[in-house]
Amino acid sequence: MSYNTQLVITRSAVISCLLAVLLLSESCRKEGTLAESDLDENYFVIKDNPDDPADHAIYQFYTSTGIAAYYNDTIAKKKVGDTSGVPVYSYMTLSLSYGLFGNESIQFQRLSSKTPLPALLDLLKNDVVTRLPEDLLIPSILFLDSISYRPYPFFNVRLTDGTASLQGYNTVGIDVKDVESMTAEEKKMYAASILAGIALKTLTRLYPGELQRDFFSISRSKVNSLGVQTDIYNVLPLIGSFPNMNFPTPASIGFIRYNEADMLRLPIEIYKVVPPGEPEDVRIYAAHVLYYSEQELNTKYVNDALVLKKLNLIREMLREAGFKLPV
Repeated sequence: MSYNTQLVITRSAVISCLLAVLLLSESCRKEGTLAESDLDENYFVIKDNPDDPADHAIYQFYTSTGIAAYYNDTIAKKKVGDTSGVPVYSYMTLSLSYGLFGNESIQFQRLSSKTPLPALLDLLKNDVVTRLPEDLLIPSILFLDSISYRPYPFFNVRLTDGTASLQGYNTVGIDVKDVESMTAEEKKMYAASILAGIALKTLTRLYPGELQRDFFSISRSKVNSLGVQTDIYNVLPLIGSFPNMNFPTPASIGFIRYNEADMLRLPIEIYKVVPPGEPEDVRIYAAHVLYYSEQELNTKYVNDALVLKKLNLIREMLREAGFKLPV
């Protein structure tokens, strides 16, 4: 390339840069004044209502922990326009699904009574929040009468011990119980159960490979060794996997318990026995690790090698994730 050709290219590049700067400057001058936006509005702010014991307790919990709590899943609305004189609103709602766009399989019943909330909030403050990892963000809590899920259209699986909470997209749903009527041990298990529901999302996020390779594989391999090729975590009644109704005990295949399901509301008991799905298995084991000391679990499951192996795996994950474990 000749010197003159290089000079022409250089001059063209300079002129192009100058034109770009001029056009950018002109567009900036024509841009209107920036308008205030509510895109960063914080909806998770609680105001006091001293005339209502539950509302006041929620406010006190918020001021001491920074966590907003609600008993209604719609927490705000804003008028965004109107159609033929009819106002149109957008709503800020709490979601129990993991993703932004929801999951129809999760079912819940809205809270019917606020009476148990003050005692429950004390339990959350003293026995749950203090045991969470320091860097764990909980934007809000949603109090509910019950939580269940529907893995298939024709039956519901009831969530029991170890599943008193579920961490979703922007909230933690909590199955409300009458804490005041509980014994000390019942309160301890309830707190561990709430913690386990929160821990599920943390462990799934931090240890997806370890859970599949080391934890779930224990029960899968044991069931396969019995000649059953169906994935035991398919959340279908055991009658589909063991047609002779010779069901193994949960501990013999690495489960702490089976789930119970409502299948087409059939009264036949064999249709109600359902192995836990992967999330439920983690929750149940996490609840035990968060309730019992290591020595207590070793004594309780001394004859159940597979259960102890899975307990040790979950204990290490919870400890590494920052949860405070009993000693």
